[in-house]
Amino acid sequence: MTNITWLKHLEIALYFGLMTGFVFGFIDSFSRVFVWSFEWFEVYQAFMISMSITISLYFLIYVMASCVFKVIRCDLNDVFLNYFYFVSSIFFIMFIYIELVLNLYVFSGVIWTSNNFFYSLLVFFVLFFGYLIVLIFFQDRFYCIFQYFKSEKSKFIQDILFAVVLFILFSLIIDLYQINNYTIATKSQQEGPNVILISLDTLRADYLSLYNESMGTSPNLKKIGKNSAVFENALSVTSWTLPAHASIFTGKYPFNHNTTKIDQLLRAEENTLAEILSSNGYNTAAFVSGSYVNSKYGLSQGFETYKDRLDFISIAHTFDKFSLKKALNPMINLFSGKVYTDTGELSYFYRNILGSDLMKTAEENNEMIFSWLEKNKNNKFFLFLHYFDPHDPYTLGEQFREKFTNITKKSYLRLDVDKRYMPVNKTDLEYVKSLYKAEIFYLDAYLGKLFEQLENMELINKSILIITSDHGEEFYDHGNFFHQRTLYEEVLKVPLIIHYPGKIKPSVIAQRVQNMDVFPTILDLLNINKPEDIDALSLMQLIKGVDYSRNWTHSALYGIKERGEFTQKSITINNTKLITTGGHPEISDSLFDLENDLKEQNNLYEIEKKNTERLKSKLIKISSK
Repeated sequence: MTNITWLKHLEIALYFGLMTGFVFGFIDSFSRVFVWSFEWFEVYQAFMISMSITISLYFLIYVMASCVFKVIRCDLNDVFLNYFYFVSSIFFIMFIYIELVLNLYVFSGVIWTSNNFFYSLLVFFVLFFGYLIVLIFFQDRFYCIFQYFKSEKSKFIQDILFAVVLFILFSLIIDLYQINNYTIATKSQQEGPNVILISLDTLRADYLSLYNESMGTSPNLKKIGKNSAVFENALSVTSWTLPAHASIFTGKYPFNHNTTKIDQLLRAEENTLAEILSSNGYNTAAFVSGSYVNSKYGLSQGFETYKDRLDFISIAHTFDKFSLKKALNPMINLFSGKVYTDTGELSYFYRNILGSDLMKTAEENNEMIFSWLEKNKNNKFFLFLHYFDPHDPYTLGEQFREKFTNITKKSYLRLDVDKRYMPVNKTDLEYVKSLYKAEIFYLDAYLGKLFEQLENMELINKSILIITSDHGEEFYDHGNFFHQRTLYEEVLKVPLIIHYPGKIKPSVIAQRVQNMDVFPTILDLLNINKPEDIDALSLMQLIKGVDYSRNWTHSALYGIKERGEFTQKSITINNTKLITTGGHPEISDSLFDLENDLKEQNNLYEIEKKNTERLKSKLIKISSK
């Protein structure tokens, strides 16, 4: 066993780096496939990312090891280097997965947080001590393993690695092609209007000029609303994205379509709006810009084109519990600096690198939509457009902020509210509200460009255009921020506009309705039979001036692990609203008179016990269907 060259040393290091990356990639891919929560490109990228990380890591190990071996004047040979990198790989893999399992099933967190830093450090030192013992005292026993790797049997491993590399390369080529490819739909032989359904994520109705003139945030929505049926009291069925869109697509309450939690997807047996319209001669396409509307959640059923790719390498909202990237997150955060700067602004690294695949902007979405329309404008189509721009962290629309505030901070100011009703600086609160308004103005500007494009293509008057949202947003109305936490009006009340020139007269409708009602409404407008098992009601009754056949609305928020698994439900009959919170420690069961207390500040739960019991009984009856 003679000394070897630096080039041979590098070859051995990179070979073991490749093998280690293959192990991480295989486990990551298998876990995604096993839980059936993935898109096809995530499989090859799991291998590509893992192998890229480990090859880079093993190159650094090679550089450091070469320096150390040179300083201690260690004679390097083939057997020792194979032994060194083999043992290093085994212990590296053991450390990563022991930490992942501990934090997934014991600590329910990530590696090296303040709560479990000691345990992570303990695991590291125990394994490192074992690593040194094996490295120093068991080299002779490794010789038989080395002989195995030198034998013909090792060719099998090399062939697998070669096949995986080819798989990555071919998948990469296909992926690059598909990202920029747009389907040209088959020309429809049937007459009928186009259908354009627009979902504006996280858009609170009372922050729009259309509903509140003083806001000055949405001149284009206000303009189109003048020629539309505008619903003043449209409520979402929940306060977060996935179940809300599942309800819009199926016309069912969340407890019926059962897509209620983060890891769930819409069942294949559900009959979606896109599937119904596709079977009735419509070409179907969707362009989405947020993670929880991805096709892997089952929402792409019935769409011929579903553009949900937010970035080339998608990391956010993927099933990555056993990925190498998940394990290295704490180190990435450690060396990349704080997520927030000392002034409370989002760091450049987070905004432009780690958070780059959280969304597509309205500008990016419009580019894709316009390209598709150019190729398919002559075909009858159903187009679902999802815009994510009003969602936190409120970093868009910087050029419009001076319209809403004189404060000159550059970005989103973090408000650390760990518990409800913690003190918040009023100036900071107003500033965050102004950032939200600026984002809405930014979105509205690009909606204006969309409406202009539809008009230029002579599509605006040939299409049923419906605009709504999945949920609203809280700004300390009840002591906290964002959404997915409560069922108060600020997170449930959403815009709802139906524009269909010549068929629907401009009107303002005050009746409380729900965003999922767009499902049967579209089918009614197209004279298509509605499924019998839906919960939603057609809004055509109200548009035609006929009494609405339901005097109640219902919303629910099912246990979210990060929120403590508390199931909240609400029901409103006429203007009396009940909220049950499932024992939530910070939110009480509540009863509100919305006619006199629209901001839900006066809890009548214990005062009007007859009304409380009456609504409770109705809520139980609805939920038990």
